[in-house]
Amino acid sequence: MDKIIYLNHHIYLFKRILFFLSTYCFWVFAHFWVYLAAVNLTLIDLPGLTKVAVEGQPDSIVEDIESMVRSYVEKPNCIILAISPANQDIATSDAIKLAREVDPSGERTFGVMTKLDLMDKGTNALDVIEGRAYRLQHPWVGIVNRSQADINKNTLI
Repeated sequence: MDKIIYLNHHIYLFKRILFFLSTYCFWVFAHFWVYLAAVNLTLIDLPGLTKVAVEGQPDSIVEDIESMVRSYVEKPNCIILAISPANQDIATSDAIKLAREVDPSGERTFGVMTKLDLMDKGTNALDVIEGRAYRLQHPWVGIVNRSQADINKNTLI
């Protein structure tokens, strides 16, 4: 059951990101009166950057994953979704750090703030989402997930 919920979460996240990107791309093309018949888009879900190897993983796993991720995001036609959890300080985000290294102008980078629903009471991510804490060329996207209790009660977001 956990794997189904985990898979559904990823499918839901990708649908939200695709909707955002399609809406943003439509606005850009409509704004400049450019007609676009079709866009070829391939999504590659890369693993998250790790800090240490856990049992059963080779000692080189940290370098292997970073090398693999870099091999994709360094390509000039790659759109980078720098995904960072809201319950972690944005200044410590490995995704933002890597995106800044390979895309210093920020033309290809979109920030995605996840886990907004898991933030401590009395805190918020408005400074990040509104671009005051860390400014990106494109707007940040915030993701709120339903808890298991919300799913059981059929609560809408």
